[in-house]
Amino acid sequence: MGDLAREQAKQRSAALAAVRADQIPDTEMEALRDLYESTSRGKGWRHTYGWDGGEGIAVSTWFGVTVFRRHVTEITLPGNGLDGPLPSTLVHLTKLQVLDLGKNRLTGRIPDAFHAMPDLNDITLGRNQLTGPLPASLFSPTMTPWRIDVSHNYLSGALPDDLGARVPGICYLYANNNSLCGELPSTLGRLRALVYLRMGNNELRGPLPAALGQMRKLKYVELQHNQLSGPLPEEIAEVPLLNRLAIDGNRLAGPVPKCYARLRFLQTLDVDEAQLRGVPRAVTARGGVMVVRYLNDDLPEFLLNELREQQEEGGEGGRGGAPGAGAAVGVLPVKNEVG
Repeated sequence: MGDLAREQAKQRSAALAAVRADQIPDTEMEALRDLYESTSRGKGWRHTYGWDGGEGIAVSTWFGVTVFRRHVTEITLPGNGLDGPLPSTLVHLTKLQVLDLGKNRLTGRIPDAFHAMPDLNDITLGRNQLTGPLPASLFSPTMTPWRIDVSHNYLSGALPDDLGARVPGICYLYANNNSLCGELPSTLGRLRALVYLRMGNNELRGPLPAALGQMRKLKYVELQHNQLSGPLPEEIAEVPLLNRLAIDGNRLAGPVPKCYARLRFLQTLDVDEAQLRGVPRAVTARGGVMVVRYLNDDLPEFLLNELREQQEEGGEGGRGGAPGAGAAVGVLPVKNEVG
């Protein structure tokens, strides 16, 4: 055997050894193959390396796939042109930790498969064309997710009543720009680790739950453009790190509670005109720049007058005991958009 033949044989042997080393269970291979077949067999995929059936290619080298100890642990294919429904065989990926299929053209329902994935902590299915209700297993108590993103789809139905008891460790919950309905569950207060609650542009109704005041790590609340009603709960003033509260485009009644002045980190307050009349002075003045977004480009004259007065009283040596009252107050009237 010549030197070239020996080198080629050595390379083939090394390749086969690599394939055997990260060989995954047949059920997991089936799930990967079904995902490929179900989403147009790669016809619209931007990257298909490994997925298109090349022999001798280790699964760990497939585009967007991570393998650890002979199990698939990550599938990350955002914006890769996947077109079609998700297969039910995803349930076989029992060691999956990250599933990122956002910004594709996925259709149909989200498979009720997540109860078999106890290690799954990052689910990104946003910006697709998914329909139907949220599957119960998406909030399975057997999982430990820190982020769930199903935003910008066509999902419908209500949130589970026991949402807070199911995924208490979640930090980011994005479900905006869908057609979700029903009331916000009172168990939201049990999501003690939640930082970002994004539910704008849905069909949610009912009151804002007072339990929001129990979410001490919450920084961003976006519930704009729903059908929420009733007064604003004073308990929201107990959320110490709250930075943004967007509740415009609802049917909420009454003024903004004066106790909201205690929200020392609040920078953006998005409300409707009926609530703006009750914005506490300390809230509108707080911080170097307070951004107030409104439903159209024209802010009410009473608010402009109030802010002008605060600017005149501010500046170096200005009056006012509230934090930031001596700083310049800015108004940025822009149209509301949910990103």
